[in-house]
Amino acid sequence: ILSRTSDSRLVFLNCATGESSWNHPLESALLELATAARMCLRLPEDQRPVFVESLNATWRDEAQREFSQWYSASDEQGREYWCHRATRATMWDHPAEVLLPAYYMLTKMMAKLCDAECVRQCTAAPGDGAQ
Repeated sequence: ILSRTSDSRLVFLNCATGESSWNHPLESALLELATAARMCLRLPEDQRPVFVESLNATWRDEAQREFSQWYSASDEQGREYWCHRATRATMWDHPAEVLLPAYYMLTKMMAKLCDAECVRQCTAAPGDGAQ
């Protein structure tokens, strides 16, 4: 959830783990999406679907590869947690809950760049009649 500190700074809170962060949980994916969208919009409209599918395939492979690195374990009380084979990082959240939101957002937003009407509405200057 998004909250504010006593000095009005924004902070993101994970209710399940109690962790907090100054950065949005999907910040790196949002930055990647912005870069990919800029690249896509520079292409002729007929070339965008091939570009988007190529990116989607890359992101799908990355997500599958990352997901396969996690395995479950149990602590002394029998609670399940997740371990990363390569980094030895651990977390209580299921890897799907961490990895899939970014993948879903990336693929759904990039698909919109293949929709000419959506692109027209998003790139229209204020007041030019695009709704």
